[in-house]
Amino acid sequence: RPSSFLPPPSSSSSSSSLSSSSSSSDPWRNNIKKAGGGIMVDGGTHWIRPLRMWLGEIDSVVGQIAHPFADMEGETLVKALFKFKSGKFASFDAIKVSSFLAPDPWWRIIGTLGEIVIKSEGIFLYNDENPSGKLELYPPKNYFGSFAP
Repeated sequence: RPSSFLPPPSSSSSSSSLSSSSSSSDPWRNNIKKAGGGIMVDGGTHWIRPLRMWLGEIDSVVGQIAHPFADMEGETLVKALFKFKSGKFASFDAIKVSSFLAPDPWWRIIGTLGEIVIKSEGIFLYNDENPSGKLELYPPKNYFGSFAP
């Protein structure tokens, strides 16, 4: 995070999705015995890791799962609220759909003085001085580059 602009985040959100086209080339994802679960098992650890890096260890979780995409045997919709030992909170959404979705930011970090949005085009700062967003850091090389030290 641009340390000179915002205090430690008070909340963060992550939104992730897999389209049916990603599973058609990897049908193992749809098989609960091969994958071990649904979308949360498939990608959840990758998506939750940055939250733990930024906000600390998880204290408690409240969530809900559903199965709107019948081709995957495991959960295909996850909504959760994480409370971290640091007192911070994060909301988490993951969904598997049969069609394509409009792109979402990879991460949205909300602090008391503004918001940081991480997306494929770069890392943007939104605050009183930059209500339309200011490109703060170069575009990440890939998903993992968005939260690497």
